[in-house]
Amino acid sequence: METAFWISWQDIGNRDLPEGRIYLGDEACEKRLPPAADMEDHIRSLVSSGHPVTLVTPWISESGLRGMDDLLTRLAKPPVPIELVVNDWGVLQSIKPYKYLTPVIGRLLCGQSSDPRLADGENEDYQKRFEKTIYDRHGTPGRLKYHPPSQLFTCHIQSPAIIHPHVLAYLAGLNISRIEVSHLRQGLHLELPKGWQASLVTPQVLVSLKRCRRPHCDPGGCARQVQTIHDPAFRHPLMVSPCEVYDLNPLRQGEQIPDVIDRIVIKF
Repeated sequence: METAFWISWQDIGNRDLPEGRIYLGDEACEKRLPPAADMEDHIRSLVSSGHPVTLVTPWISESGLRGMDDLLTRLAKPPVPIELVVNDWGVLQSIKPYKYLTPVIGRLLCGQSSDPRLADGENEDYQKRFEKTIYDRHGTPGRLKYHPPSQLFTCHIQSPAIIHPHVLAYLAGLNISRIEVSHLRQGLHLELPKGWQASLVTPQVLVSLKRCRRPHCDPGGCARQVQTIHDPAFRHPLMVSPCEVYDLNPLRQGEQIPDVIDRIVIKF
């Protein structure tokens, strides 16, 4: 099992980096990415020091696409062999000329059901607290009782939507054979064809994105402005930044994960 570490741009040069693969970048907001020249310097420095590098890219605007093209053109002279995690279909189309890249499908494109409340559907003790007697408009009583979800429904909420034969065949034609998934509270069901692998990102489970209204953002600024929200509708606290809402669900000791997962990505 490979272990990778997702660090911030500010960590480069300011801390001792762990051995192994380094993840850089952001999946939630293009404003968090440094200028192309700075990203190129950081990536080349890491690769030259022996670190395999994975660059994570967000969903992106038209101007952001131009900036991404600038970065990838810089990294092509001479080529730097890196993984590029794609979270935008436009980015996926635009990187076709850059043969030195190894594209990976990111969490935003995988289509996971990441609402942490879905895990409560199989928690019988929790659900039985909501059993009660109700009455119809004629006053006839009825009992509202818990029924465990079907196996089909459980499989549906544990499986990424992108795992479909036609979609995977299209992606394989683009030389893609890896996806990134979150460590969902309701568990994971990954039926990938032979030759495909998955990376498991933990502990941050991306629940939803927010529209960033900040006109400017330093690469680490948004990430440091995180609030912990305790909402009565959720049994677990949520972490909220200016761009995203996420749950924290770390791997537990001895926890079983699908065999197709061959990489654990620890996101600080």
